[in-house]
Amino acid sequence: MTITRRDFLKSSALISTWAALSACRITEQFLGVVSDASYSPQTEFAPSPPLTDKALLLHTLRRITFAQTPEMIEHAQKVGLDAFIEEQLNPESIPDESTAKMLKNFPTLSMTTSERLLIERRAEPVVELIKATLLQQMFSQRQLFEMMVDFWSNHFNIYIGKNLCKVFKTDDDQKVIRPNALETFRALLHASAHSPAMLIYLDQATSRAAAPNENYARELMELHTIGVAGGFTSNDVEEVARVLTGWSVVGPRSDRSDKGEFIFRALRHAEGNKTVLGMNISSGGEDEAIQLLDMLAAHPNTALIIGEKLARRFITDRPSAAIVTSLATVFTESNGDIRTILRTLFSSEEFKASAGQK
Repeated sequence: MTITRRDFLKSSALISTWAALSACRITEQFLGVVSDASYSPQTEFAPSPPLTDKALLLHTLRRITFAQTPEMIEHAQKVGLDAFIEEQLNPESIPDESTAKMLKNFPTLSMTTSERLLIERRAEPVVELIKATLLQQMFSQRQLFEMMVDFWSNHFNIYIGKNLCKVFKTDDDQKVIRPNALETFRALLHASAHSPAMLIYLDQATSRAAAPNENYARELMELHTIGVAGGFTSNDVEEVARVLTGWSVVGPRSDRSDKGEFIFRALRHAEGNKTVLGMNISSGGEDEAIQLLDMLAAHPNTALIIGEKLARRFITDRPSAAIVTSLATVFTESNGDIRTILRTLFSSEEFKASAGQK
């Protein structure tokens, strides 16, 4: 795709307006969002009529891209739908020089964390990250990749306006989400747990043995992995909070050269054995949390949560128990390989019969 300077300037103006509006707090009532509490997995999936090959191609492109272009449709028809999906699942094979060139307009993206901390206007990295994200969604040829970046950025949600998250969210985008968006869930979970933006956002950076903070411990289980149906108790939350004590961030006022990076502070860690979801975790410093993350990443409920969320994103707002179970099974058998799960999803009969379901 060729992007003219006029196209770029028009898009930048649009995005600047969007970025300004995004600073406003928009309520669920205003957006008309339906609460997750209303979701019923028993709701029957009503398949759409069978699609012709061309209709299936267009349906697929609508679901795996932010917007299909005539060039994209022509290319998909030429190589075939299966080959097009495989290309999108391997974004590094897709030339995208024009998008990369546009990103050079945002200098904070290529700064180190220490350099970004020196910027007087803390909103500058925020605005540039928002602009860069939207431009990539609009113009990148790697559309499925951008869809999954958006998906995981929502799953591992961080409010960019909180304190140093204004500076650290860029690193979360570039070092956590993007490198792992099509890899394995385990890799994503571990990267997110080491993310300074996540540790600041959920107050983990200041958690210590004498006063363990439970915010990240609770979100780690409830939202990132096993979900509310995963069977964890308030005692599990307390134990996970103790496991995670010491996981912190090098502060901006530190005389260290790695300001804004992850650090394990052994002196803040709660020593002693812990028990989480019936699993004994022997006292072992930083390694305790590594064991915990591995256990949560491989948990059957995590497989179901991720399977359901992917089905809701790409198939229908109320997926059947059958497709969720199928995706969860593939999650478990592939050790959370995201490409493998997506291949299964896109080849499923429910996906092919879901036109008009979103």
